[in-house]
Amino acid sequence: AIVLKINFDNAREFTANQLYNTSKNVANLLALSLGPQTSDQALMETTINAMFDGGHFESITLTRQDGSAVYRRVEPIVIDGVPAAFLRQVDLHPPAAEAQVSAGWSIFGTLRVKGHPGAFYISLWNTFKRLCILFVILGGLAICTSYLILRLLLQSLQKMTLQAEAISNNEFIHNETIPRAPELRQVVLAMNNMVEKVQQIFNRQLENIKYYQEMQFKD
Repeated sequence: AIVLKINFDNAREFTANQLYNTSKNVANLLALSLGPQTSDQALMETTINAMFDGGHFESITLTRQDGSAVYRRVEPIVIDGVPAAFLRQVDLHPPAAEAQVSAGWSIFGTLRVKGHPGAFYISLWNTFKRLCILFVILGGLAICTSYLILRLLLQSLQKMTLQAEAISNNEFIHNETIPRAPELRQVVLAMNNMVEKVQQIFNRQLENIKYYQEMQFKD
């Protein structure tokens, strides 16, 4: 979950920077285009409208140096295909990019361009879904791997239990399946070693019993 959040935060930061950089480039380009048109407001509005309609922008605002508005275009933020809960949780509103509009040697005003976040929200939502799918797959693999490891451990423990029970019945089972895990491997080898020693003791006892029985028959 932590890795998922880190990856998504990185994607969100990259997307926000990309949105701002795109707005900054448009603001600089549009400010250069408006410079020679400052004496004709209708022409400036036409230029702004052409840029606004040809791209994805939340707003483009042109103000004079005294702060009074010259022209403003705004597009309502409507994003289809992305859950409202996701939109509430993800803050993707970078500041508007600004550029100075020059009229000859003087400053006419300031142009502010704010990119429309719709396409970037959709991109982030798709990234989030892919990360979730990847997280589920990796989580499933981790669970399956843990299950297999646990199963191998239980099988080894079960075989050692059978070895111990067999000794009580004077049966000696040698475990041929040696685990790769160092700790469990040592336990299995130690158990096999113990079984061999007990079997040797048992065999010597049988030989002694057989010897005494033969001596009794001779007498």
